[in-house]
Amino acid sequence: MCLLLLVCIFASVVVLTSGCSITVPASKKPAGPDRLLISYKGRIYSINEDGTSVVNLSGDPGKVTENYPRWSPDRKTIAYIRYMEKHWESDEGEPLGRTTNAEIWLMDASGDNKTKLADLLNM
Repeated sequence: MCLLLLVCIFASVVVLTSGCSITVPASKKPAGPDRLLISYKGRIYSINEDGTSVVNLSGDPGKVTENYPRWSPDRKTIAYIRYMEKHWESDEGEPLGRTTNAEIWLMDASGDNKTKLADLLNM
């Protein structure tokens, strides 16, 4: 079974999936004169068009995965999807299950001032 959810962020369509594989290309327009956004292994990076000067905008990974970055029209903020996995255990420490929360977040072009905008779904 493939769960598919389309979310419109800054006039870009973001595809969220569970149980299937869909490739979503990185943003094509640079920040300022020549910056691109990519996500790789759950981290968001800003990078020059020539592949130099890679900046990790996500910071310490922890149990959070951040994907699908999109520039705002004025190129000052970045919208992205954040996933956080939570494991449930009994009082004795037995695993009971897990949930994954998906949320829409915004951050400055520098990766600062991260703000949660909305919850999307729990899987």
